[in-house]
Amino acid sequence: MIVNMNTKKLSIITDTIFFLFVILIFVLLVQKLDLPSYNEYEETMAQFNKGNFKSVEEENEVYIKKIKNDYGITVLYGSDIKDYAASVNAVEQYNEDIVNNNLKKIYRSLEEYPEDVFDIFKSKKYPMYIMIVNNFKNNTLALASKNNLNQYRLFVSNTSNFSRAFHHEMFHILEYYMSDKKKDLYGQWQSLNPKDFKYNSNTSSLTNEYVYGIYNNTVYKDLDNSNPYFVTKYSKAADKEDRAEIFAELMIAEEKLPYLEEGQNIKKKADMIDASIKENITLNKFPYYDILE
Repeated sequence: MIVNMNTKKLSIITDTIFFLFVILIFVLLVQKLDLPSYNEYEETMAQFNKGNFKSVEEENEVYIKKIKNDYGITVLYGSDIKDYAASVNAVEQYNEDIVNNNLKKIYRSLEEYPEDVFDIFKSKKYPMYIMIVNNFKNNTLALASKNNLNQYRLFVSNTSNFSRAFHHEMFHILEYYMSDKKKDLYGQWQSLNPKDFKYNSNTSSLTNEYVYGIYNNTVYKDLDNSNPYFVTKYSKAADKEDRAEIFAELMIAEEKLPYLEEGQNIKKKADMIDASIKENITLNKFPYYDILE
C-alpha cells in the first residue's frame, strides 16, 4: 500500500493542532472556574496536615486556601475589606494572631455542615465571602448580606460567642438562597407564635415574655416557661432573627433541651426550619438531627 507522505505529514500536523487546542480549552476552563491546580491543592493539603508553618501569616494563607478549596468560600480581612467594613459600620481586623484563631473557628464551624451545602457557593452563581472584622461600632457581633448580584457576605467579629454568631449568620445566607428558590418560604411562621404577637425591631424594648427560661446562665423565675416560643429575647426582633437564633442554638447544642420535646412551640419552629432545609438545600444529615428527632 502506497502512502502519500505529504498527506501523512498534514494529518500529523492537524492532529497536533487539535490536541493543543483541546489543552488550551481545558486551561481556559480551569482559569474561568478559578480551580486550584493539582499541585497547588496537594501542597496546601500537605502544609495543612503537617502544620509546618514559618509564620502565623503563612498559616493564615493556608487556612484561607483550604476554606476556598473545600467550601468555595473566600475569606478576607485587613485592608482587603476596608470599604466593605465601612459599609456595615465595622472596623477591619489586622491582628494576624486573632485572624488565625478566627480562621480555625470558621473552618471547624464549616465542618459541621453537610458537604453538598457548599455546592451553592462552588457553583459561582452564589459566591460567598467571609469578612473578619475587629468589631462593629454599633455592638453587633456579626451580620450577613446579599446584593443584587447574588453575592453573599458574612461579617463576623472576634467575639466569645464566635461559633454561635457564625451559625446564626450562616442561616441568614441559607435563607437568602432558599427564598430565591421558593417564594413565601415561611408563610405560615406567624401561626407558630402567640396570638396577636408582633416582632419588634427596637431591641432595647424587648422583654423576656415567652422566652426560654435559661439563657446565658440567666433564669427568668417570674415567667411561665413550660412551653416557650423563643430561645432568646433577640429572637423577638424579627421572624428571620427568630429562625436564625433557633438554628444557631441547634448547631451548638450538646444535648436535647426541654423546648425540643414533642409538643413544644420551639420544637414546631425547629421542625419547620428543618423541613425547609431538606426541601431546598440537602437531605444529608446536620449534626442536630439526632437531637431534633
